[in-house]
Amino acid sequence: HAFSTLHFCWGAQAALYYYYGIEKRLLPAKLFGIFEYQLTQKHHPLLRGFDDRYFIPQSRHTAINDIQVYNTPQLDILSRSVENGINIIGTPDHRRFFVLGHFEYDRRTLEEEYLRDKKKGLPIAVPKNYYPNDNDTKRPYFTWCSYAHLFYHNWLNIVYQETPYDLQAIAKVHPCAHSLFCCTVGLATREPLQSARAPTIRASPYNGLRAADYGGPYVDERLFRAEDAVAGIA
Repeated sequence: HAFSTLHFCWGAQAALYYYYGIEKRLLPAKLFGIFEYQLTQKHHPLLRGFDDRYFIPQSRHTAINDIQVYNTPQLDILSRSVENGINIIGTPDHRRFFVLGHFEYDRRTLEEEYLRDKKKGLPIAVPKNYYPNDNDTKRPYFTWCSYAHLFYHNWLNIVYQETPYDLQAIAKVHPCAHSLFCCTVGLATREPLQSARAPTIRASPYNGLRAADYGGPYVDERLFRAEDAVAGIA
């Protein structure tokens, strides 16, 4: 009965593993703060009105395997960053969207997480790009607010425009789709679908960007070495 579903953060990682066998990996340090991402499909209806880049909060210890996503034809990569890899993924039929960050966060949400862990004496760094001059006594920036409003407005418009008038016409999908936000659902405890295929090379969607344009511990550079091989650069 649900035409389209959104999966966020851990819920996105769990759903990607359950449906497509996309594995996650542990990051060298917690990805924590506000980060910039670039669009890889600039005319996608989910990103209508977005600038060439946008900002979104991140708060996680793991990342997905970009190579496996890149080699899964049932998935479209909608945005990624130089530093942190893929952030938004969708299916061509708009039935499923996966967001690795948190458009739903309010101005103070990261601060609450940061102060909570700091009070417990846990190892936690000041959220990146969040406080003016990284001074946690200052009022944090709210640089993702307009993008969050656009994102949810666009998704609701997709649902409104594309959901069949006769709900019986909606093709059956996995029972998980009854939930609008799958943020903490333990989907990864279920048996995974067929494991992701071994990496192969296919045409690059990244507007000719080279491996040399990317880097950092959060990005799987094999993806871009494959792109360079296609372009005859390597």
